[in-house]
Amino acid sequence: MSNDIKVSMCIKPFPEFSMDMGKVFCSVCSKIIISEKRFLILQHVKTASHVAKQGKVTSEGKKQPSISKCFQSNVAKSSSALDFRQDLCRALVTSNIPLSKLSNDNFQFFLQKYCKFNIPIERTLRRTEIDYVYSSVLNSIILEIVNNHFL
Repeated sequence: MSNDIKVSMCIKPFPEFSMDMGKVFCSVCSKIIISEKRFLILQHVKTASHVAKQGKVTSEGKKQPSISKCFQSNVAKSSSALDFRQDLCRALVTSNIPLSKLSNDNFQFFLQKYCKFNIPIERTLRRTEIDYVYSSVLNSIILEIVNNHFL
């Protein structure tokens, strides 16, 4: 019998435990249980902190998402935030709007209100996104020249 099957049988009576990526996760305490032995899982259930947190969770009725769901959610958020920063930088640069305009309070308020993203400061865009925008514009110019056979 594989180790994962043994562990899943040990945690079956406890709905607050889950197996995620081969690890035992206590959703009440937001902790990963180091050992897969039944005794240590039972010992964790009896700790004062687990009992107190379980009382809070049952009164609130909330369940914490698993590690993989949190990771997938964070990856999706970070990729959309990256796309937003790149698109914002491209829009400002191609419209001849200086990146320093991002420090204007009214402009920043407008962007935050309607874009629902954190607006990066000028320095962040210069450090992280301007090179990407520069290289993509340069590549589009090169493709335009090659396609028009000017060479």
